[in-house]
Amino acid sequence: MPAEILIPIIGVSIALILAILMKVSKFFLSPHAWRRTRESLTAYLYILPSMIVLSIFVFWPIIYSFVLSFFKWDFKNQANPQFIGFKNYTELFKLKHPVDLTFNVAFLGTFFIVFFVAYLLNAILDSRRIPDKKVKNIVFINAIFGLITFVLWNYINYNLQWIIFLWLAFSYVVIAAMKKIEGTPDKLLLRLLIFIGIYIVGIKMIKIPEIVTYLSMAKEEADFLKAIWNTSYYVLLSMPITIFLSLIIALLFYQEIHGKVIFRTIYFIPFVTSVVAVSLVWQWIFNDNGLLNYILSFFGIDKILWLKDEKWTIPTIAIISIWKLVGYYSIIFLAGLQNIDKSYYEAAEVDGQQHGKNLPILRGLCFLQQHFSY
Repeated sequence: MPAEILIPIIGVSIALILAILMKVSKFFLSPHAWRRTRESLTAYLYILPSMIVLSIFVFWPIIYSFVLSFFKWDFKNQANPQFIGFKNYTELFKLKHPVDLTFNVAFLGTFFIVFFVAYLLNAILDSRRIPDKKVKNIVFINAIFGLITFVLWNYINYNLQWIIFLWLAFSYVVIAAMKKIEGTPDKLLLRLLIFIGIYIVGIKMIKIPEIVTYLSMAKEEADFLKAIWNTSYYVLLSMPITIFLSLIIALLFYQEIHGKVIFRTIYFIPFVTSVVAVSLVWQWIFNDNGLLNYILSFFGIDKILWLKDEKWTIPTIAIISIWKLVGYYSIIFLAGLQNIDKSYYEAAEVDGQQHGKNLPILRGLCFLQQHFSY
């Protein structure tokens, strides 16, 4: 039976079962429990039509495509697809020509740095949040052990590198799973800067092979790896800038300034503008003989092929994306700022905090914006 018929039948069956449960539960539950059950079942009945539509047009195609990925399904095998296991996935990562760095070595180096930095940050910034002295000693010992391994990485045997990495990863996962570190981490910007600094030192000075180096070498040898590289480059370029600018604009809108409704509308217009109109305007701006190159010519800068040069194509797309989305995200941030209770500001003033009072409360909203950016 086709999925577009089977799924509505299943949905109607679920609706009938829920309706029957709503009627029958009245005779077996207390009045209070029955009211709560009725509210829950009513909510599920309201959600059910949307779930049926999503199942037909979203969930089922995703599941069916995933199942088909394990089969050879081409023009010769349309009627009878041949099961080939993970062959399609191995073909995605198959390189046309071998590179000097293997994926296993790059994976090992990357995640060793990740777990080493995690232990180092816990030892430096989170020691007060670890009440158990034994766990605190393990964190400090692993941080020192990781630092020694980090410095001497190229002089350590490959198998021993794996053993060290597995120990750091396993012990850290156990500590995290047992919730031995209390509270939530603070000083997020400092943590990010420390991680980036150590990562750069590991790549440039100690020459630890990592995944970025591998992708930069292998991206021309496999189309799928090049797609991963381009997507990651675009996200890392556009997402932080979009969120940062959106938060700054939202903080400005939150102030008592004249004409902020007009400015809010101006910033939001790009998000609701037709994609076709946006494409035409920006194509005129970034064209070889477009407005931007015309302006740059006054400063003696040679013509830049914004839409044709591989070096500039992704930054160009990122600029357009930031311009289009920054107004939308700023409105979401503004809504979050307006919903902050005044008691938080009063508590922050009592604690003597004058700046950045909104940021800890908006942490969850920033996390949501990151998902929207992806």
